[in-house]
Amino acid sequence: MSDRRPSSPGDSDPDETHLVDTGPGQLPDRSGERQWSDLRILDEIGRGGFGRVYRAWDETLAREVALKIIKPQDEAHRANVLREGQMLARVKHPNVVTVFRAQQAGDEVGITMELIKGRDLSDVVSHGGPMGAAEASVVGIHLCQALAAVHAAGVLHRDVKARNVMRESGGRIVLMDFGAGRELVAKAQSTRPLSDLSGTPLYLAPELFAGGQASPASDLYSLGVLLFYLVTRKYPVEATNLSELVLKHSAGERRLLSDVRPDLPAAFVHVVHRALSARPEQRQGSAGALMAELSQAMPGIARGIEGADGPPLPQPVVYPRARAAGSIARLAMAATAAIGALIVLGVLTTAHYDRALGRAGFSDAGLATWLEFGVRSVFPLVVLTSAVFLLWRLASAAWSLTKRFVPPVQRAADLARTSISGRLVRMAPDGSAMALGLLVVQVLLLAGWAWAFWPMLTNLPTLFVNTADASALALLNPDGGNGLLYGYRSMMTPWLALISFGWYWLLLRSPARGSVPRPTAALGVGLVILELLLLEVPYRLFYKSEGIQVTHAGRRCYEIGARGPESLLYCPDLPKLQRLPIVKSAELQDKASAQMIFTSPGPGPGKN
Repeated sequence: MSDRRPSSPGDSDPDETHLVDTGPGQLPDRSGERQWSDLRILDEIGRGGFGRVYRAWDETLAREVALKIIKPQDEAHRANVLREGQMLARVKHPNVVTVFRAQQAGDEVGITMELIKGRDLSDVVSHGGPMGAAEASVVGIHLCQALAAVHAAGVLHRDVKARNVMRESGGRIVLMDFGAGRELVAKAQSTRPLSDLSGTPLYLAPELFAGGQASPASDLYSLGVLLFYLVTRKYPVEATNLSELVLKHSAGERRLLSDVRPDLPAAFVHVVHRALSARPEQRQGSAGALMAELSQAMPGIARGIEGADGPPLPQPVVYPRARAAGSIARLAMAATAAIGALIVLGVLTTAHYDRALGRAGFSDAGLATWLEFGVRSVFPLVVLTSAVFLLWRLASAAWSLTKRFVPPVQRAADLARTSISGRLVRMAPDGSAMALGLLVVQVLLLAGWAWAFWPMLTNLPTLFVNTADASALALLNPDGGNGLLYGYRSMMTPWLALISFGWYWLLLRSPARGSVPRPTAALGVGLVILELLLLEVPYRLFYKSEGIQVTHAGRRCYEIGARGPESLLYCPDLPKLQRLPIVKSAELQDKASAQMIFTSPGPGPGKN
């Protein structure tokens, strides 16, 4: 235990439930140096729901120790406390507070342990600010080693939190306060009421609120909350009371680390998010597995930790300029990726256009052209997707305001969430069903799209002007009256926007994203890419096939490319296989403005 003190009057921590420290400048509560068994109590250094903690003098060890005195509720409780104290005394690990013994004196049970001199992590974060990924990873690796030792001894900690982890002046990380601990033994009772919960609510795993048993996985969840707190000074799930906290857990509502600290390494964020998974089986399998993932996520840091007592932790340092530079670099990378994607789309739609019209040697392909048509082709899809996202955010904000200012709506929402949504989330908070449902909807929409526009789709690979028949070319006439040309794009774009947003939310924002099977996600994203290509590749041929109208040999033609003194013409009135003559530009007459080359014949140049 520790002889810590808070550093400012009224300093409080929302996770605090077990210890209430004396304020700064106050002398400890002297207890007349009374005797407890063979220990001489010097002063009180903390108190909480499980008893009081004293600084005491051990005559046998001839050293100061921490003495935690617990007054058990009954004989069975007394036996459990004694047994757990004796089990903890067998745990010998540098990152676990050393328990010397557990004994009974009268109707009280006392656990004697080493007195830690240092600061708890809540105090460290309160005064030093949120940690970086490197420092938090060092803490996490040490605590994984501590939990591995505790679990190996057959004990669950059940109250891993910032207040219960000390950092000595030399840098040693020490896990302490096992007041809520329980044996790692299955109990006969399968579920527990909320009133029987042990630990700090903000750190408790979701299954405990649903009546589940504590397990090593619930300790790992608490460690995930602690890592989240160390780098944000916030909690993944926050509430003003226990009922609200239970509702949020049942509905799968939680804050994402990547939203609060987008500057953290993605590998570190992934490890923390996995430890915070709603379902125990989706978390790391053990404390050792979590330590291994942290070590892989931050290899440079982990390399310096040979054993449990690694090097002293670096003090938290904040470099605003470095963070700003990192943000600018990420924005630059995102912009570069977006421009690259637009250029790729421009290359594809221009290549399809050139191939269909036989523009080899006459193409205007180039970086500026590719970027122009890439932007043009994707603009409607981006606008619609952004509109879907904006409407979703506006609807969420409106719903939140309605619940806030109309109490009956709030009560009805809480009741519905508890009776319906909460049960469903507790029963199956699994992303596999949602992903499968979204995939089925996507396949059905794709099938319906293919059925409605089968003539367009079947002609896409073979639509070359020199070989296509009249019926295929008629599909490209915007005045044809069949509606296929513009219906092809106008009907598919909104559905593709909705499906894209659905996969974005499910894979990146949903609380169940960690449980989405990779094959399903890969198939869904692959179909999105396929639909995007079917939508974008024919864009220029379908909607931007423009040429300057000219007269050649008395016929209406369109100049669709130029190469030096030569021009490539598309003449819809010429017989098949002769529609793309190459002529001398000087021979062209009556040049008019550019227009779609597949429009129905109208008044030619020079005609009224």
